[in-house]
Amino acid sequence: MIDEEVNGYEVYRSDRIDGDFKKVGQTDGKTSNFVDTGLEMGHRYYYKIVAFREIEGSKLYSEDSFVMNIIPGLAQVEGVKSKQKSYNEMVLSWNETQGAKGYIVSMSDRKDSGYRVVSRVGITTLDDTDDKQLSTQTTIRNLVTGKEYYVKIQACTILKGKLKLGAESEVLSFKTNLSQPKNLHVEESNYQSAVLSWDKLSGATEYEVYRLNDKGEYQKVATVKENTYKAENLITGVEYTYKVQAVRNSDKVIAKSKPSSEFIVSTILNPVEEIKASEITTNSLKLNWKEVEGATGYLVKRSTSIDGEFAEIANIKNSEETENSEASQEGLESVEELKELSYNEEGLSDDTNYFYQIVAYRNTASEDEEEEIVNSEASIILTVKTNKTILPVTPNSISYSQIVRDAPVNIVGGTVVDYATSRVGCPYIWAASGPNSFDCSGLVMWSYRKAGGRSLPHNAQAQYNCTTHISRDNLQPGDLVFFGGSTSSINHVAIYIGGGMVVHAANPSSGVKYSSIDSASYSRTVGYSRVN
Repeated sequence: MIDEEVNGYEVYRSDRIDGDFKKVGQTDGKTSNFVDTGLEMGHRYYYKIVAFREIEGSKLYSEDSFVMNIIPGLAQVEGVKSKQKSYNEMVLSWNETQGAKGYIVSMSDRKDSGYRVVSRVGITTLDDTDDKQLSTQTTIRNLVTGKEYYVKIQACTILKGKLKLGAESEVLSFKTNLSQPKNLHVEESNYQSAVLSWDKLSGATEYEVYRLNDKGEYQKVATVKENTYKAENLITGVEYTYKVQAVRNSDKVIAKSKPSSEFIVSTILNPVEEIKASEITTNSLKLNWKEVEGATGYLVKRSTSIDGEFAEIANIKNSEETENSEASQEGLESVEELKELSYNEEGLSDDTNYFYQIVAYRNTASEDEEEEIVNSEASIILTVKTNKTILPVTPNSISYSQIVRDAPVNIVGGTVVDYATSRVGCPYIWAASGPNSFDCSGLVMWSYRKAGGRSLPHNAQAQYNCTTHISRDNLQPGDLVFFGGSTSSINHVAIYIGGGMVVHAANPSSGVKYSSIDSASYSRTVGYSRVN
């Protein structure tokens, strides 16, 4: 208690209660505490305090206070914090306590009782040696995920052969949790189902999958043991929103992670991957294509110009049987049985280029509802020339397989391109230069000779060296694309036909074919040139 008439206090200390007390400090009259330093831990000290008042330059002292004795010890551990390391591990850390040679960590699942030692750091027993490294953190393992724990920490030291403990820290509570599921993605899908997958979480015993319903609420649709879920009976083209929550069930404690971020799933109808033309005459042809799973029909479209508008010329529904002159499904009655569809067209002009696309579609409406049509992307464009498209190796047929789905192929009808594409299907034979077999530079040499252009050497490197080099951005149909290790180490050449596509004599197993300019069949494109 502070006396307003007191001007200050003098503090005296002695090693014995009956010894000489020496002044160790002084405070002003407004301060009622004093910090004594340089003391020996574990040694007993005696103190007394005298108040004084200054009158005309002299001090008037009070009687001595009662003598008190104090044994300096370790301070209370402060700054205790926790940081999760895994689903069942927690790292505890704290501030260093002056004079401590070790720390004892006690833990309980009840705040007020049941504490037991779970970790010792540094020197904590009389048997420990001084070479133990002192740290201010420890890891607690084998925790039950989701269960709340309480810890307190004491500093300790060895004094005169005895273990001395400091005051216990304030109690800290913590619990471990499962990590949030991440990297949600669609592993595979078709028109009505999708396999949803995410990163496997350590410690999770199962996962709960939730889907947003029509009311804007997340509803649990499945509990799965693995980090994958197959969503079925989806409506093609409709967006579905999912979340995933990890769960750990252990020791009668159920712990759940935070839900994952929202992930949108939308099933699509795959495009028709391959169209073939056969039975080509001067005024008719037959188109064939493989079924698309889930499609309820197909739109056949045609144009007389690669850049022109594609008009619908037939709508083939899976439930219909049509005459051969219109369309044919050849007895196929359901999507499950469909293997190949065909369409016969007549009344065409002879010696004319026609361009075809097919769009698969699915009616997602119920029987008593209005039609709701979901279309696939358009197929790759098939180019057919009446009367002159019969191939020497594959009579009465021409095939153009899909290489890239994200954009239609743009096959422009330059004369060099016309001659080169007319050889699609011919075999690859090394050193051959036509008319019925080719190697890569032989196809280039033959096509330019037939088109009335300049004569080119029969070697890919030589063709690059004798032509005008251009950039990829300036490519036009009929330009040459070179592959290899560098412009001085060229091992393959192709003719650009537009839309990111080339025609080339690929290899003995493929023959003359269409490919993407970035086909993985060759190391890389190294140059582009124009034949002037």
